[in-house]
Amino acid sequence: MGTLNMSIQSGQPVFLLGISSNKSFDYTPEAATRGAAYDRTMRPPTRTGLEVGQRSWSISAMMVGPIPVLLGEYGFVFPELGVQLKSSLRLSVRKYGAGFAAFWTAKSRNTTDNANSVGAEVEIGSDGVSLSLE
Repeated sequence: MGTLNMSIQSGQPVFLLGISSNKSFDYTPEAATRGAAYDRTMRPPTRTGLEVGQRSWSISAMMVGPIPVLLGEYGFVFPELGVQLKSSLRLSVRKYGAGFAAFWTAKSRNTTDNANSVGAEVEIGSDGVSLSLE
């Protein structure tokens, strides 16, 4: 999937061009034996919760005024556990950084809205180390 975005931040034009991909995975024995006829919505939970999920990546080039920035992300979502893990890398002429994020979400049994969630993100870069808690 491709992204093209133009906006203004702090009075400077921002242009973003990126590509991304999401791919589901299922390493359960049932998926390997049943093939195309396997219904993923009607199956028992896995033993660890790590056998079914989605992996994603994105690469973006951004111009913030005259400053070019390269962004990269790679992550996993494990829906049985309600866990999202993401790593990121940011490079530019003025700043650089790498980060790691982890989020846990528990959905309410009565609605599709997220009832409870908690997350943390650590970023290390030229600005120092930052920790964000949600």
